[in-house]
Amino acid sequence: MSKTLLITGASKGIGAETARKFWFDSNMYTKLVLVARESKEFTELTTLLNEENPNSKELITFQIDLSDREQTRDLVSNVV
Repeated sequence: MSKTLLITGASKGIGAETARKFWFDSNMYTKLVLVARESKEFTELTTLLNEENPNSKELITFQIDLSDREQTRDLVSNVV
């Protein structure tokens, strides 16, 4: 059974490290959805993950501000 993992704040810190861990480790998650505000760090992370995919996982990214209700609704409708 495939599982999807949604990670917010994925541009740096705990969010970015969580994304790296679940991307590169062999685990039950076959799809990672990363959410962050637009930033150079987020772009660099998603580029790295797209280039190195040892477990053939699917990567979906959203550059949004979760404090914006409309953007959050769009995220939910796209992910669910």
